[in-house]
Amino acid sequence: MIQKEIIMPFFIWKESFNTHIPLIDRQHRKIFGVLNRLYDAAQAPVDHNYVMQSLREMNEYSNLHFSTEERLMTHYGYPELETQKQQHKYYREQMVVQLTKAFHEEDETVCKNSLQFLRDWFLNHILQEDLKLAEAVAQKNEQTRRS
Repeated sequence: MIQKEIIMPFFIWKESFNTHIPLIDRQHRKIFGVLNRLYDAAQAPVDHNYVMQSLREMNEYSNLHFSTEERLMTHYGYPELETQKQQHKYYREQMVVQLTKAFHEEDETVCKNSLQFLRDWFLNHILQEDLKLAEAVAQKNEQTRRS
């Protein structure tokens, strides 16, 4: 009998990641899904084409997500908009680096390093920056309700 190894998800959504902004939370969950597919593709033997496809999808969806966040910040007059834009710019620059490495080097280590960067960046960004944004949006909405 052949037993198949069960791979745990690389990125598990936790309640503490919720911003309580439905569109942002849906986008974050989709990003987690892409990261998990990328993780699956990066397991030995590495499927280089699928890794590249997943990295491109991650890049495209991240850009959509950042545009959504930045429009939301503009709408609410979020004071840290420029800081967020700089962080999004840094992420985009790093994605170009990760995509270039993955394209030129069919190496398992490159895949794992890309995954580590993506996971760490998104976890830190959600838990630090996006939750601050969520708090500011909730406060503005509360002020509007009281007016």
